[in-house]
Amino acid sequence: MSHVVLCNFRVHDVDSLAAAVKRLGGALLRGQSKWRWFEKFMNDSAIPKGFRPEDYGRNAEHVIRFPDCSYDIGVYKARDGKGGYVFLHDAWQGGYGLDAKVGGSEYGLLKQAYAVVRAKRALAAQGKTAVEKRLPSGQIQLVCQA
Repeated sequence: MSHVVLCNFRVHDVDSLAAAVKRLGGALLRGQSKWRWFEKFMNDSAIPKGFRPEDYGRNAEHVIRFPDCSYDIGVYKARDGKGGYVFLHDAWQGGYGLDAKVGGSEYGLLKQAYAVVRAKRALAAQGKTAVEKRLPSGQIQLVCQA
């Protein structure tokens, strides 16, 4: 079965995305266009706006891969004219491990990691550093040091 979904998450900085994926134990394969999925569209799920089933598993700008997951995430240039990159993956059976790595179908853990990387880089550009602390809730607190 295939259930390819478009995640409601957009990034604009590929270097920060690579660092965020690395924080989660994966790798951003730059320039790789093919990504692993069920390999056949079964016409059993909605087609994300701006995409065609022919795009599934191919035509990506980059690929996110985790070593112990059977499926990957395709990173595509956004097709809505707003810029940045968006993500497609096969969500059947939790993406065969992807949901656990990125924080579910809405990518909560990846969003958090990307935000931390972006914030630390912005502070570094100002000559500042941040100390990271994980709270009991799972949130990450950054404390800026001048």
